[in-house]
Amino acid sequence: FPHLSMAQQQTTTKTRPLLNSSVRPKGECNPEKILQFGSGRFLRGFFDYFVHEANEKNVFNGSIVIVQSTGSSTVEQLQKQDGMYTLAVQGLDADGNGEEEFTVCTSISRGIAAASQWKDILEVAASPDLSLIVSNTTEVGIKYDPTDSNSAAEPPVSFPGKLTAVLLHRYKQLGNKGGITILPCELLENNGAVLLATVDKVAEAWGLDKDFRTFCKESCFWCNTLVDRIVTLPANVEKIEAVLGYKDEMLTACEKYRLFAIEHQDQAGLHERLGWLSNADENVLLTPDITPYRERKLRLLNGTHIAIAPMFFITGVDFVRQITTVDSLKSFTEKIMQDEIGGTLIKDGMDATIVSDYCKLTLERFRNPYLDHKLVDITFQACSKIGVRLGPIINKYIKYNKKPPPYLSFAFAAFLLFEHATIGDDGTITGTRRTAGREEYTIKDEKASVLVQLWKEHGENTSAFVEAVVQHKELWGGTPFTSEPSFAQRVAVMLTKLQKDGVSL
Repeated sequence: FPHLSMAQQQTTTKTRPLLNSSVRPKGECNPEKILQFGSGRFLRGFFDYFVHEANEKNVFNGSIVIVQSTGSSTVEQLQKQDGMYTLAVQGLDADGNGEEEFTVCTSISRGIAAASQWKDILEVAASPDLSLIVSNTTEVGIKYDPTDSNSAAEPPVSFPGKLTAVLLHRYKQLGNKGGITILPCELLENNGAVLLATVDKVAEAWGLDKDFRTFCKESCFWCNTLVDRIVTLPANVEKIEAVLGYKDEMLTACEKYRLFAIEHQDQAGLHERLGWLSNADENVLLTPDITPYRERKLRLLNGTHIAIAPMFFITGVDFVRQITTVDSLKSFTEKIMQDEIGGTLIKDGMDATIVSDYCKLTLERFRNPYLDHKLVDITFQACSKIGVRLGPIINKYIKYNKKPPPYLSFAFAAFLLFEHATIGDDGTITGTRRTAGREEYTIKDEKASVLVQLWKEHGENTSAFVEAVVQHKELWGGTPFTSEPSFAQRVAVMLTKLQKDGVSL
C-alpha cells in the first residue's frame, strides 16, 4: 500500500480508522448485476474477489448485492465499510519463503438482510441490470423445506424457497426476458441440476403455473460448479492492520491457489454469459465436464479435511497447519489421502499421476503457516459432509479391497466420539475434548441431535450403536451410510478402543 505513510502504518489499534471510502476511495459505483445468497467469508475470498479482478480489468463493470439469510451483522458491517474489505493472500513461494499480498476489494455494492428487507431483495430481483445469481449455503442449504410459503411480505425459510420467490417475482416483472444465470457454489455433485430440481419442487408445491416452471428450466441458465480455495480468518490480524494503517472487521485471508470450474453443455452460451470471469482470472475454467476437477478436490482435499478434523480436534490440535509439523499426524493424514482415498480414485479410473500431484499440492496447502484454518470450523455440518465426501469412497474401497479402509474406519470412530455430546436447555450441543483440560466445544451440525439420541439409546452396546448410526437413513441423506457389515464391525472395535485407551496416533 504505497499510498499509506509510515505514520499511518504505525498507528495503534485504538487510533486506526475503519476501512471505508473515506480511508480508501472506492471509485464509481457499478450497476448491481449480481445477487449473492451467502454472506460468509468464503465467497469474499473467492467469487467476490474474481468480480473485483474483472472490474479492475474493465471486463465486467458490475457489483454484487449480498443477501444475509439469518441475522444482519454482516450487512451492518458492510454498510459501515461501504461494501469494502481487504483480502490477504498469504502463502509460501517456490523456495519456502513467506509472501503476502493485500487487496482492497470493492466488488460489493451493499448487503441486505432477508428477514427485515425482503422487499428490497425482490426489487433487486426485478432489475434488468441483474444477470447472475450466486450462492454458497453449504451442502445442507440446497434442500426442499415443506414449511416454505409463497408470501410477498416475508421470505421463505430455505434457500431454494427464497430463490423460487426471487425468480417468480422476476418472471412477473420481466417475463421470459428475465432469464438469468444461476451459479451455485455449494460442494454438491451436479449442484446446479440439484438446485433446479429443488426449485421446481418448490414451484410445484406452491401451485405455480406451468409457464413459470418452463421459464425456470428453459430461460434460466443453470451451471454446475466446483470451487477450490482455502479461505479463513487471518492468523495475524494485528500485524496486518498495523501494515494497512486501518481496521477491517471484514478482513479475509486465503491461500494463493484457486480454481473455479464451471460446467454447462452449452459452451457457446456459457462463454457468452461468463466469459468475463475466465478473462479476469486464468484459474476460472469454463468446461463441458467438471467431473475430474470435482472428484479430486471433493475426495482428496475436502474428504481428507472432514476425515481428520473431528479426530485431531478432540486430541487438542486446533489448526490444519499443525498437522504437517507432527510426524504421526502427517503420516496418518497421508495414509488417508494418498493410500485410501487416492488409491480408490486410481482404481476407479483416475490417472495415478494426477492423484499423486494433487496430493502433494494439497499437503503443501495444508502447510501454509499464515492461515488459521480451524479444525472445528471444518466440522460444521459434519454428518452431511461425511456422507457426501467419504461415503462413496469408503464403499468403493470395500468393493475393490474386500475389507474396510483401516484409517478411514478409525477416523469415523473418532468422529462418533466427537459427536458424543449433551444438549443444553437452550438447545446448544456441547462436546468435550479428550485433552488434559477437558475443554468443551459447541457442535454445529443440524444432525447432531440424532447422534446424541443414538448414543443415549445404544451407548452401552458399541456394536449396536455403530450399526444404528450407519443404517440411519436420516443421517446420510435418505440411504444407509453403507450396507457392508464389515465397516460397522471395524468401526465398533476401534470406537471401543478409543473409549478405553483414548485417541492415540
